[in-house]
Amino acid sequence: MSQKQFEWDAFFSKCSFSEINRLSPEFSSRRRPSIYSPDGKLFYISSQDNDVETDNEKQLRAMLIDVRASYISASHPDKGNKNKAYIARIDFLEICRLLASLTDDPTEFSDPDNLLEVI
Repeated sequence: MSQKQFEWDAFFSKCSFSEINRLSPEFSSRRRPSIYSPDGKLFYISSQDNDVETDNEKQLRAMLIDVRASYISASHPDKGNKNKAYIARIDFLEICRLLASLTDDPTEFSDPDNLLEVI
């Protein structure tokens, strides 16, 4: 049986996101990914379907609480959704990274996994 060769790297470098979304069994069934705006001033948070200003500490702290609540809800042993919990966790980690870069004491956000459990 011969294997056909396909240039995946070339395909991905030229393909639009909408085409990848259409062809991907993973992407076609889930929300848009969390993403930064091209200028880096906004961060779209998929788990919340909302965005925050990347330099607004107050807004980021409020969103951190909302994302944590989504994670806790999605992690429920009986009623949870592991995919939603995973996406919320990734969002939580990124918001912690943003906050660490804005605050006077970045150690407050140096252990996001612990924060996810104790806030």
